[in-house]
Amino acid sequence: MSLINVLPEHIANKIAAGEVVERPASVVKELIENSLDAGATQIEVEFKDGGRSRIVIRDNGKGMSHEDASLAFQRHATSKIKDLEDIYSIGTLGFRGEALPSIASIAHVELLTSEKKAASGTRLKIEAGKQTAYEAAPPEEGTRISIGNLFFNTPARRKFLKTDKTEAKQIVSTVMLAALVHKGVGFRLKEEERVIFDVPKQSDLKERVGLLLGKAFKQEMISIASPKGEVQVSGMIGKPTLNRGNRLSQFFFVNGRPIQNRNLSFALFRGFDALLMTKRYPVGVIFIEIEPSLVDVNIHPTKKEVRFHDESKVISILVRAIKDALAQTDFIPTLKDKFVPQSTPVAKPTHEWKEDSLPLKGASLSSHLKESITEYQERENEKKLIQAVEKVVEEKASEGDPVPSDKQQVLKVLGVVRQTYIICETTTGFLMIDQHAAHERLLFEQVMLDFQKGNVEVQQLLLPEMVELTAIESALIESELEFLNKVGLSISLFGQNSYVVDAVPTYFKNNSIGKLIHEMVNELDQSGKVQSHEKKREKIAAMMSCKAAVKAGDVLKQLEMERLATQAYLNLQNKTCPHGRPVMFQLSDDDLAKQFKRK
Repeated sequence: MSLINVLPEHIANKIAAGEVVERPASVVKELIENSLDAGATQIEVEFKDGGRSRIVIRDNGKGMSHEDASLAFQRHATSKIKDLEDIYSIGTLGFRGEALPSIASIAHVELLTSEKKAASGTRLKIEAGKQTAYEAAPPEEGTRISIGNLFFNTPARRKFLKTDKTEAKQIVSTVMLAALVHKGVGFRLKEEERVIFDVPKQSDLKERVGLLLGKAFKQEMISIASPKGEVQVSGMIGKPTLNRGNRLSQFFFVNGRPIQNRNLSFALFRGFDALLMTKRYPVGVIFIEIEPSLVDVNIHPTKKEVRFHDESKVISILVRAIKDALAQTDFIPTLKDKFVPQSTPVAKPTHEWKEDSLPLKGASLSSHLKESITEYQERENEKKLIQAVEKVVEEKASEGDPVPSDKQQVLKVLGVVRQTYIICETTTGFLMIDQHAAHERLLFEQVMLDFQKGNVEVQQLLLPEMVELTAIESALIESELEFLNKVGLSISLFGQNSYVVDAVPTYFKNNSIGKLIHEMVNELDQSGKVQSHEKKREKIAAMMSCKAAVKAGDVLKQLEMERLATQAYLNLQNKTCPHGRPVMFQLSDDDLAKQFKRK
């Protein structure tokens, strides 16, 4: 008996689906690429339940004839490849013959399509690879494909999908990447009834970046370009002041295809040299145009990765383009009079007040007022930070956790080194305390107590803060709004991807709200892992505590140092900050004597 079997068609289709259709976003990608290759100038994408239950793609492309509509769902059917050599110089996107039949083998599919000026169109239905309807239909410009019950007949594959939030994020990312690179095409993305973004066609890159990523990106990004050649780099990068705590805002395209490549990401970072702080990453939308024969796009089933024949050359050109752009840009902030518009000369003091000579008008007055309010709130917050530190001891005492008798001793603060390490004398030796790590840990314990008791004290902002997110960040944070409100952040949707924050925990410095929200997105993005509320509370508490705590280099008054050192010594023995760094270390009298050979 032969050991080799020829697989039935329906099993072969499911295996092919495993290569092409990893998740709902894979379906969206394949269908968008088909729409683009059909010459569409307007593409609309709708989805529900992270794409599991419904995906709809509409386009105004050239559509298909009655015969081609059926052939498109045959395995290895394609209009992109005529002979073997075409595989190595693909100039289009959706050339894989497995995509449509693979999708149809694991879902319920309905196709409505018609050629331009055709008297009638075609309706085709396929369920689990079997054609259930093939008929004439009223003409409808372009093509509409509806995908329902994805992976309904492959439960093992459906089981490995991530949460709806994560799958939604992947769909948003897929459509956004297509919209960034295809500027001559309008894209509209909806999740059920909510419009995530709607960008018109024929907008230039800077405009499109602003529409998709936010006004901050539009205002703080600069263009890059390399000389013409076999490899050409273009696009936009953020100024060093526009950076993120992750690589979510780095987008790379090779010959119009979005790709992932760690070496390109490293090259983007290298281009900035020492202009960024540690653990901060640049943002960029980078397009690489290269002779098709010099790049292999077939090393990954979904073409997320590519292989360059000379990767070092590509990296060198990218780094050079970034350095040249930064060298020609004045991105260093300068000290200017915040109260007087640059176009208005400073009026000499007079006894007669005239409206034109007032130093504060319009936007300048609003800006100055906001800065004054912020300064007032920060002063109030500084008082509350000290109160929060002291409250930790009170909470522990009320829970029956008395201070051990051996710690009830005088702690004398001798001074501070590098405005970071507080040096103290105890009855048994010396103590060195990291002021940031200690304050951060004390605040963390207080925040966690507040979270657990549901007793987070908040302060209303006199001027609500507007925070603009990218479409991807918005998809991540949308399902977490209820949780964030419970931990003291009053945040709500205000427009497509804009949010308004009107209240924050009392211990938080409100001048970093925008940065806090962006970093919260980073913490909440856990690649689809379901996190418990307790775990999320810990992460948010650690982040808030870090932002609110005094920093290395901050100048503390003697009383502040004494209070912080005492509370740290009484409560943080053998503890670390929320991120694992030690809070303090001790040097006993015996250790000191040994160092000087007295013992």
